[in-house]
Amino acid sequence: LRGGSPSVYKKPFDLSVLIVKIFNQLLPLLRQKNFEPVIHFDEEVADFIVQADEDKIRIVLLNLLENAAKYGVKDTAIICKVEKPDAAEELAVQFINTTNEEKVATDNLQVAFYRSDLVQKGAGLGLWLCNEIIRLHNGRIEVSSGHHRFEVTMNLPLGVTIPALSLQ
Repeated sequence: LRGGSPSVYKKPFDLSVLIVKIFNQLLPLLRQKNFEPVIHFDEEVADFIVQADEDKIRIVLLNLLENAAKYGVKDTAIICKVEKPDAAEELAVQFINTTNEEKVATDNLQVAFYRSDLVQKGAGLGLWLCNEIIRLHNGRIEVSSGHHRFEVTMNLPLGVTIPALSLQ
């Protein structure tokens, strides 16, 4: 038994369906600040099936979209891009929002309990927890900021193995 790691139950599911559900779930929150939700699915990708823990990935996506809404500038777009990087056996989900600051300091954002501004509500567990969940899936989360944009990219291995054909 490993201490403190959540268990991961992997099964195949369609990541694109989950993303649309999450945007619908958070629509009231997005409407409060008049965000324009933009979801862009890469047309080159045949499907968006991943082998992962759907409940855990839901937590991560909700968290990332909530963060984008919490820190985004009202009346701007929140963009979600879903693509499959060339030759990579993974899907990349990127959330982009507009920030008031030209650049947000991102160095400590994935550290547990860190909040860039102590006035903000929340336990500061958000990105750290997301990071842990994605790490358990052998994926990664990258955060970057500049030019009044804040971007979080989640890379998730497809993990769907196609059985080799046995030639007899």
